[in-house]
Amino acid sequence: MATPLDSSAWFNLEDQSVGNWESIVESPVVITSTGTFSFEINETVNIQLSASGDPTPNWSLVSGALPNGLSISTTGLLSGTLSGPVGLSTFELLAENGSGSDTQVFSVSVEAEGVGTVPSIVTTENFLTLLNGFISKQLVATGSPTPAWSLIAGSLPEGISLTATGALFGNARSAGDYVFTARAVNATGSATREFLLSVHQVPVITTTDLIKAVLGVPSVVRLEAIGFPTISWSVNSGSVPTGTVLGTDGRLFGTPQQEGNFSAIVTAINQAGVATREITISVSGTGGPNVNTTAASMFFAVF
Repeated sequence: MATPLDSSAWFNLEDQSVGNWESIVESPVVITSTGTFSFEINETVNIQLSASGDPTPNWSLVSGALPNGLSISTTGLLSGTLSGPVGLSTFELLAENGSGSDTQVFSVSVEAEGVGTVPSIVTTENFLTLLNGFISKQLVATGSPTPAWSLIAGSLPEGISLTATGALFGNARSAGDYVFTARAVNATGSATREFLLSVHQVPVITTTDLIKAVLGVPSVVRLEAIGFPTISWSVNSGSVPTGTVLGTDGRLFGTPQQEGNFSAIVTAINQAGVATREITISVSGTGGPNVNTTAASMFFAVF
């Protein structure tokens, strides 16, 4: 708290040359620096404390003790190289001039050298790539010193790696959803987070052997395709035999009600893309079920 002097702050100076009086005003002291600091052992400190007042106030220690290695100059410079011990030092400083004074309690927290801060993982997104496609993503975490990354649970697809710097990269050689837990760790602690890497595969229709269907005989034929995620089937053009239906799961089922050859363009689609193929279904009055596909056309498109 600033304390004014009891004596008047007005000084009367006789100007001998002109024979009149002049008045000079001094202002009291108010410390304006904040009172809390944090440093590490062996850290060099050079902080100029500030206070208002005219003339410029002088600084001094009035109670408590400065951390080892620090000193306060009469100009308010807090300086030195901290030598410990670790802990909190509290002390009171005085700033005063001829017009008054002010005091303030300061605290200096001394921490072990290189303690830094505990990691905190910033990255929250999940990741998506295509089969055999290249992915390069950076996992990000705050913390000092810089955290190192590692995979501690789950798995990554073949061809994908997580480096100690947090780089997730490579060419995925297997499709599917891969859940993994990554950890960021430094000398102060660690943080973990679960991530999802989805490797999508554009559908590829693999059905080549088709079975002839028998008129009036119930039958089920499953069209096959590889791809990820789940594939949905449909008839794009043409037709399947009357009495049969192509389900979204790829099952061609029902009871054919008409003889003949039936051609249709079927589509296999998922979130990664689409494939089409022409199939021909032959319905006869005799013989076992048989369906025949010919690769009249195949088309891939990535969404």
